[in-house]
Amino acid sequence: MIGYGGTLGPKVYLSEDGGAHWRNAGGVLNTDAIPATVPIMSLALHPCQPETIYAATTIGVFYSRDGGDSWEPFDDGMPRIITTQLGLRRSSLTLYVSTMGRGVYQRAL
Repeated sequence: MIGYGGTLGPKVYLSEDGGAHWRNAGGVLNTDAIPATVPIMSLALHPCQPETIYAATTIGVFYSRDGGDSWEPFDDGMPRIITTQLGLRRSSLTLYVSTMGRGVYQRAL
């Protein structure tokens, strides 16, 4: 399970036991985290790689390949704009990203 919230401190949390316990998945170091002032709008988990998390933010999409210990921009071919929602089609491993006023982007994972 993944969750997000809060305005200060960690914004992404991960539970590996169905929500009984949660841990910070917002980045171990400030340099590897999603910027503290950036709201997270949506999260998605890669269906085949459980350590990979995608986050839609107001400055584009970020992703973590290590369960939230570090984050980096996921903007190959996509402008760094307000992203509002993520959708993941498991059958084709395609990530869909809706944006504020710039349409929907898709990317094969």
